[in-house]
Order: sequence, then structure tokens, then C-alpha cells
Amino acid sequence: MNKNFFVGLIIVLVLIFGALAFVSSSFFDVTAVTVSGEAKLGESEILRAAGLDKPVNIFAFNSSKAKAEILKDVYVDSVQINRNFVNRTVDVKIKERILSGYVEYQTGTYLYVDDTGRVLEAQSSFAQKLPVITGLKFTSYKVGERLVTDNPDAFGIMVTLAQLINKYQMAQDVVKVDVSDTSDIHLQMGGIDVSFGGIDSADQKMNKLQATIAALQEQFGADVKGLLDASNADKPSGFKLLS
Repeated sequence: MNKNFFVGLIIVLVLIFGALAFVSSSFFDVTAVTVSGEAKLGESEILRAAGLDKPVNIFAFNSSKAKAEILKDVYVDSVQINRNFVNRTVDVKIKERILSGYVEYQTGTYLYVDDTGRVLEAQSSFAQKLPVITGLKFTSYKVGERLVTDNPDAFGIMVTLAQLINKYQMAQDVVKVDVSDTSDIHLQMGGIDVSFGGIDSADQKMNKLQATIAALQEQFGADVKGLLDASNADKPSGFKLLS
């Protein structure tokens, strides 16, 4: 090996370490972070979990670790993190689980569940006006996991109805859902007790039910009380007015 080789090697090493030092400098710190989709989690909490609440080099930022930290929150369904190395910006997109209702557990305790039956938390009060689900049989639960019940058919019905209630934006209207009898499901909508029948043609029934309830409230007022038979999607719903 001659002298020129060592000189060349030194120059290469100097260039490499110089480039590494430059890339690692504050010049490449993240200049802006965009957070979208958050609801339960605030932006400050997301930034803190991702390690973006303080200056961080965009090349040193570990997006996989940041994603894993954000996903520790049970309300977060998925996270997408994109880095723009040219503008030195980071885009964080959050998809949160939808709180769809409350499941009775023990006296004074309700499980907050999403539209897949996953338990998000347990509280003694309601965060917002959503249906209370009764009729599920279980003895324990684990936050972050779907409920395991002794009546899985009833659980499946709860999930289907939760998704349909969200689809037709009726969460504010349905007070209670009783799935204890899977062939005779009952929905309490204000002062109206709705006999929904089985889960067959559920989408068609829910679509029809939405229009029927609106018509009854327009005719008799928002505080109307009665019994509504909405068990057959192909026949007119029968209604009995109660005083």
C-alpha cells in the first residue's frame, strides 16, 4: 500500500464523517408536524407519544417507534406517518376507533365499546349520548380487546347493530339495545319501544326505521310514546300510541 492510498482513504473518511455530522446537525431538524384525524387524543398528546414535541432530526426520527407508541392508546385504530425529507416535515394521520355504545357490566359500571365490540374503557358515567347495550352474558373483560361472551350470537348482533346505527347516524336517537333474545331484539328510541325482530334484513329494517321514527315524531311530537313493530322489512310497521 502506498502513500496515495492512505491519503485517499483519509479524504474519504473525512468526507463520510463530515457528511454524517452535517446530516445529524440541527439544520435537518423537523420544521413542522401536521396531525390529522385525532379526536379522543389531542395533538399535544400525539406529538409527545411520537417524540415530536421537541426538536428532532428528520433522519434520526424513528417513525416505527413513534407509530408503536401512539398505538398504545386503545382509542387509536391505525397510524400513518410520512416524512418529507426535502421540506423536513412530518405528517401524522390517525384513525381512531368509534365509540359506539355502552355495555352494562356491573351495577354502576359500563364498558365503552367500539363498533367491533372492543372494550375501550370502563366508567361509571357516560361520555356522550349513545346506546346502552343489554343482554350480553360475560363475567370478565380486558380493555383493548373484544368482549368474549357466553352468547356469541347476541354479541354478533350487537356489532351489526352498532355499525348500522353509525351508518344511519342514529346514535343520538337510540337509548337502549336489548339483545337478550336474538329473535326479538328491542331498541328503545326516546319513548318508543321498537320490536326489531331478528337480525335478518337488518340494514333494510334500520333504513326503514329511521324514516318511520322521523314520521312519528313529526306527527305526534318529539316526546311521542308507543310500541313500534319494525320486525318485518317488507311490511308496514305497526304502531300503538301510548299516553
